[in-house]
Amino acid sequence: MKRFLGVVFACVAAVVLSISASAAESPPAQEAEASQDPLIASGFWDRVDLDNMTSQEMDDAICEVLLEAGYTEEVSAHSIEEISEGIPQEIYDLAYSDIDQADEETKAEILKARNWFIYSCSWSDDGTGILYSDIKRTFSRTPKFSDLFPGWDIPVAEDYAGKHQQETPPVEEESPEPEHVQEAVKATPEEISENPDSASAEPRATMTTTNYPHVFVKKKVAGSGLTPIFTSFLTAMQLNIVNPISVKVNSLPSYMLSCNIGLTDESTGGNIYYRNDVKPGDTFAKDVNSSEHGAVGIRVSTKYDSGYGNFSVTRRDDGA
Repeated sequence: MKRFLGVVFACVAAVVLSISASAAESPPAQEAEASQDPLIASGFWDRVDLDNMTSQEMDDAICEVLLEAGYTEEVSAHSIEEISEGIPQEIYDLAYSDIDQADEETKAEILKARNWFIYSCSWSDDGTGILYSDIKRTFSRTPKFSDLFPGWDIPVAEDYAGKHQQETPPVEEESPEPEHVQEAVKATPEEISENPDSASAEPRATMTTTNYPHVFVKKKVAGSGLTPIFTSFLTAMQLNIVNPISVKVNSLPSYMLSCNIGLTDESTGGNIYYRNDVKPGDTFAKDVNSSEHGAVGIRVSTKYDSGYGNFSVTRRDDGA
């Protein structure tokens, strides 16, 4: 019996030694480090010709940089059939009913039904805006709203002006970092980088990246848009900011697989841009003329449970 136990012990010891040797040769798995942003690495933000570009020309220039960096293009345009997948038939019929012949009560129901479609896909008011992933190494353009929904109006939130200043995020008992809750559902921004030439005597463009490490990302209900009720206010670009701007999702809670990002005129509630299903490692870049739209606010939401995310905003200022 003792001899038998000795043999068993020897076998177990051999297995343990084998596993230990293997572990020593193969280090534990780690999360992949994100590659440097291709727009920053290429010096795109410092280009002197950006101020003279149209939004479409800027999109093309961004795509050119991404292609040179080894990214591949994906098609993001959606058909109505794709957008309507999962939406109840009664909502579909109501959304595509004749709004001009409807009474006021029915019009309100039609607009509510249309929001199911509008906030189930990505779009922008002028058909510009690029989303790129440093994980998948892909990028896609943003469809124009009127191409997806001809004859429909981009939703405008009612009683919108100034509401983001009054928002206070709920403190959830299960939140891992409730001490970071601050007014206007954003944490104190941290400056990451700034063009060292900004102190030059000659007024010139500067690029600044600001990190928002603890942003409360709200869960929105199906069909709801960029209203203060269902979104969290990240930051605002004040008047006369020269762009492009970009927003990167650095991290989200493990249960929050993606989020939605939108740009809104904070004085009127007019929506400028909406992108859904934005994942960690994704960045969107868009030319935004804040002198035309007023103070442009960046808003985030999610279809998953609320939680805290980490975002970075890069913007360009002409220094004038």
